[in-house]
Amino acid sequence: MYLLQVHEIANDIKKAWKGMKDSQDWGRILNQRQKMFGQPVVPFADLNRLVKEFEPYRNLWVTASDFLKSKEVWFDNPLMYVDADTIEPTINEYYKTIIKCIRTFADLPKVQHVALTIRDDMDEFRPLIPVIQAVRNPGMKERHWNEFMEKAGITVTMNDKQTFAMCLKQGVDRHAELISEIGELASKEYVIEQSLDKMLNDWATRTMEVTPYKNTGTFIMKIADETLQLLDEHLLATQQLGFSPFKAAFELRIQEWDDKIRLTQKVVEEWMECQKYFLLYKT
Repeated sequence: MYLLQVHEIANDIKKAWKGMKDSQDWGRILNQRQKMFGQPVVPFADLNRLVKEFEPYRNLWVTASDFLKSKEVWFDNPLMYVDADTIEPTINEYYKTIIKCIRTFADLPKVQHVALTIRDDMDEFRPLIPVIQAVRNPGMKERHWNEFMEKAGITVTMNDKQTFAMCLKQGVDRHAELISEIGELASKEYVIEQSLDKMLNDWATRTMEVTPYKNTGTFIMKIADETLQLLDEHLLATQQLGFSPFKAAFELRIQEWDDKIRLTQKVVEEWMECQKYFLLYKT
């Protein structure tokens, strides 16, 4: 059939469906005008019945076409362009529609066969979803791939042109449980990495205002309460990261950041204390 026929039939179905819906829209407009001018309202019972009877066919062929197109994208597009998080909910929607079609066309074996074929194709694809998600995991770094390849005993080429189809050829799916486990660890490490990056970025735009104090030839500092609160929050957040069982890859970075935060807090406290007595003295 398969692909070309499904897409061609789906396109014809879409055109027919659009014609029916357009006719319904024009029918509603006509009825409104008939009521406006006191004319008899022409019912469109046959058209409405046709739309209702035709809808299951539309659902079957459009869903089949959409699934096959999506599958092609997921398999053949470079992984960097594949949104793995949307695959499972998308497949679940397709699957519910196809199961409904199987029941609807129980008395039409040839039509039902199309729905059964698509369902079987989906059943074959669904176990691969966790593998795609693991491969596409943004937390998967070189160290994770090296660990996977060493334990799996295969070589995986990860670059901008790599597709999921290439991953399958290289045997990644034969080690689905292993890559899922490593991917889960990578995700937890990625949360730590993102937290550290966010804290660093939070300080990128923070400024400490230093202004001349009267005519004394000296300066005083002004730090917003929000900045002091952020310092406390980051100190607590860094301590929590230090307790994480998944911190190994970032242990040095966490310690360095903790040291910086603590030193900054200590300097600010000492400076504020010194400044307080300075202002009292000058007053």
